Order: sequence, then structure tokens, then C-alpha cells
Amino acid sequence: MKRLISVTVLVTVSVFASAAGHAGEIDDLRNAVETEDWAKAKSIGEALTGADGGSGEAYYLFGKALIGLKENEAAVAALEKANRLVKDNADYLADYGYALILRGQEMNMFQAGPVYMRAMDQYKAAVKADPDHLGAHIGLSRYYMNAPAIGGGSMKKAKEHAAQIARINPYMGHLEAALIAEKEKRFDDAIAAYDSAIALKSDEAWVYFKRGTLQQANGKVEDARASFEKTLAIDPDHSAAQAALAGLE
Repeated sequence: MKRLISVTVLVTVSVFASAAGHAGEIDDLRNAVETEDWAKAKSIGEALTGADGGSGEAYYLFGKALIGLKENEAAVAALEKANRLVKDNADYLADYGYALILRGQEMNMFQAGPVYMRAMDQYKAAVKADPDHLGAHIGLSRYYMNAPAIGGGSMKKAKEHAAQIARINPYMGHLEAALIAEKEKRFDDAIAAYDSAIALKSDEAWVYFKRGTLQQANGKVEDARASFEKTLAIDPDHSAAQAALAGLE
């Protein structure tokens, strides 16, 4: 009897020690992903998901690390497993959709079509799980904006999701409106949308640069000069703005 009790205690201690060890590792994985230490996150993720083990969160974080390393095919596999283990999590679904988009971009158009459609399904599921999920609405807006009609593309639907983005985050809504206006060749509207974004957040160099490129392309040379100069005031090493400004001389 004493031997049985002893064995039971040893097994119990071993189980709790293992659980504690994994808890520490998942914390390390979270921290590595949060700090974008992708190589470290991949190493920990591989250990936690080895032999088809691991939790849904481990696969999810592992997938994010693989995206960071541009290992998109492996990221798709990890995030697919995460979504099998954890149902109806908007973050998991949206990042799975994003990984599919990245993977599709590596394929020829015939291979990519079904992959992009799968991505759209993930974004839709994410919005269903959380109607306020910003990333999923952005994913759908970009999909509808850029996909051909035969693949479900629709500027009307892109604008519907852009409106949702604006409801959730007005700054991001203006940026999305600018992309849509540019896609439709409504360049003055696109510039105005960038103006509105800058009015809300005035420290993003790339937004000034993007506005400047549109202004330059539409003959607003002095406005473009001011935008490029503002870009460099925020980011003096912005090489594209340096080149663009030199080109105006």
C-alpha cells in the first residue's frame, strides 16, 4: 500500500511539474511574439506543438511567429490547427485569413484563387464571432477591393466594410477610404481622406508620403513638396521621400 501511495504521489508531482513547465513555456512564447522575437518564438512554438501536441494558443502563437518569419505555408498549417482546437475565436480566424492571403500571394493565380476564397471565409467567420474585429473588416475590405468580380470582388462591399472600420477606428477608416478612392481613381477624394487621417494622427511619416505621391501624380507639385518635407521631418531617413523631393527640384 505504501508503495502504491508513493508511486501515485510521484506520478501526481510529475504531472503538475510538466504542467508548470508548459505554463512557463507558453508565457515565454507569448512574450517572444509580443516583442516580435520571431526566431525565439518559432523555437518555443516548435517544442510546444511537437508530435502534434500543444494547445490551441500554442499553435496560434507559433503561426504568428511563422508569419513574422515569412514561412507562410507552415503558418497556414499552424493556424488551421489552432482554429480546429479553439472554435469561434475572432483573432485566430482573422490571422488564419491573413496567413492564407500571404500564402496565396506566393502562388500563381490559378492556385491562389481557392486560397483567397478560404481567406475570405475566415474573415467572415471572424466578423461573425466579433462584429467589432478591426482586422477582419480590413481583411474583407481589401479582399473585396482587389478581387476580380468572378472571385467575389465588389467595391460596394469594400465600402460597407470601410464604414465598419470607420465606426470602430475613425483614423483607420479614413485610410481605408483613401485606398478605395485611389482604387476608383477619385484622387482628390483620396487626398482628402489622407488629410482627414492626418488631422486625427499627425505623426505617421508614411501617410504624408502617400499623400505626397498622389499630389505629385495629380500635378499638385507644391502640395507634394510640403508632404515630402513633412515626411522627412518625422523620418529623416525616409529614402523614398528623399528621392521624391529631389525629383521635384
